[in-house]
Amino acid sequence: MFGRKILFLAAWYVAGNVVSSVYSNSKKKTQKVQSKEDIKMMVENFLQTQKNMFSDIEEKYVSDENKEKLAEKKKQFAEYSKKYLEQWEKLLWEVKKSKELWKEKTKGWVTSFLGWIRNLLSKAESHLQTAEDKISAVDKTVKNTKKTVEKK
Repeated sequence: MFGRKILFLAAWYVAGNVVSSVYSNSKKKTQKVQSKEDIKMMVENFLQTQKNMFSDIEEKYVSDENKEKLAEKKKQFAEYSKKYLEQWEKLLWEVKKSKELWKEKTKGWVTSFLGWIRNLLSKAESHLQTAEDKISAVDKTVKNTKKTVEKK
């Protein structure tokens, strides 16, 4: 089972390379991807190869009647893609808007939380000061008691 999958994958790899070598007309090729321009060039080369392959298949194997059907399907696809692109842009705008609202809410929550922390620290500092005052008072009492005991 595993051998068939590997063989099938290798066959498609070879087929892809054959299509690429037959239909690619680009002189520019990259050995290693090193920048965004290299990626852009690779994508453009890939798309051009696909366009060349499909136009060749269309010329050689598709009848005039089917070319008309294909043109109609391309037109329908363009309409659908335009519709979905508009919906996508609307959704993107809504996400951006909600992101701004979320940012405002979060800012309010953080401000509230920081106020609560400041209040808590203030109370802790107050209690600490009270505790220090009590310890100081007890310490004075202990010293006075020692002095009293030593005098006797």
